[in-house]
Amino acid sequence: MNDFTPLATTRQAAEILGVHESSIKRWNTSKQLNAQQTSGGHRRFSITEILDFAKKNRLDSPLLFYGSYAERVWTGIEELRKKNDYTILIQLVYEWILDDRTTFVSRLLIHVVRKEYPLEDVIDNLLAEVLYQVGENYMKGMLAIGDEHRATHSLRDVLIHLKEQLRELGYARPARNRPITILGCGREEKHELGALMARLVLEVQGWTVVYLGLDVPTEEFAKQQAQHEAALVCISMMPPRGERDVHHIFNLLDRVYDRRHPYRLAFGGGAVSDIENFKVHGSIPEVRIFRTMKEFSYWIQKIAD
Repeated sequence: MNDFTPLATTRQAAEILGVHESSIKRWNTSKQLNAQQTSGGHRRFSITEILDFAKKNRLDSPLLFYGSYAERVWTGIEELRKKNDYTILIQLVYEWILDDRTTFVSRLLIHVVRKEYPLEDVIDNLLAEVLYQVGENYMKGMLAIGDEHRATHSLRDVLIHLKEQLRELGYARPARNRPITILGCGREEKHELGALMARLVLEVQGWTVVYLGLDVPTEEFAKQQAQHEAALVCISMMPPRGERDVHHIFNLLDRVYDRRHPYRLAFGGGAVSDIENFKVHGSIPEVRIFRTMKEFSYWIQKIAD
């Protein structure tokens, strides 16, 4: 059987419909819900049949929300569960953001996180890959500049909405006495998706985030850090900026560093993805660059303990 064939076992059909397996077997025996038989005599149910049954009997299945995409959503989630393979979900999210279906993207992301896939892995393996595809297809001339801008803003809307959803579900709870970070994008930076992703990871890891947004003057990071007694300053940078710009920002911050207000400094984003053997010397006790949210998440959890 092809792994991508949208056929469900009895257990999977029960999960889709939110009922016990015995109900699935009973409906199949009474011919209400059709099934195919494997050579070993096991039942296999078409996702289309399951969802048609749900509509007819007014059963609440989360897959119904996705309409004509339901089969692909289920198949993508199964591929993720079986093989840790995000390929189908990447394709879906890419299509959705170009079609302004941000509610589909938000619903899917929450579903995956609630299945106990770490948020940082979902960002690295799904959202970052979609963003990379958008950039690549734009560079190849497969997307017009308007389409690229629209996709970027759709992802921005998703990340902002996801922040509120995670709070509502208790993944990121505001609380007193949590470590504080100053987060923003470097001067003249016009892309904030990386920073918004970092904000999600920080909040889920228990940090209070003072978010400064786009185009932040370097000296303002220092002022805000001192004002809020922040333990960490995070700066997102995207190409065409690179290692020289990172060193420039570090030198400015190190020059005004006040030992009475100690903090760590982290850089992330596409501008640092190719930097190797990053070493600086100065007063700031620790300076790091991060290529993935997984690395970043591990570090911020470690330094917050």
